[in-house]
Amino acid sequence: MRRQDDPVSILHTVAATLNQVPDVRDAMARILPRLTRALGLHTAWMFLFETGGTDVADVAYTGLPPALREHRARPLREGDCHCQDSFRAGELTRAV
Repeated sequence: MRRQDDPVSILHTVAATLNQVPDVRDAMARILPRLTRALGLHTAWMFLFETGGTDVADVAYTGLPPALREHRARPLREGDCHCQDSFRAGELTRAV
């Protein structure tokens, strides 16, 4: 019997969610909490950029402190962010 958070189960959940949920924002929001727990993290977020990669279209998050959760995570969508700046500069080549 597989554990819920073993790598194969996690990949299965990600694939199943992506196949069942046509909206990428909804899929991100559903997948992120499970991935966060599986990786032993308490907080995580993912950015979805508009075409062209300059403006943040949306952000999925889990476990954010109250100040970052304000107004649908406005500080992550509109603030100065090292991860976003690195992505725009072409320096971010993998998840961190």
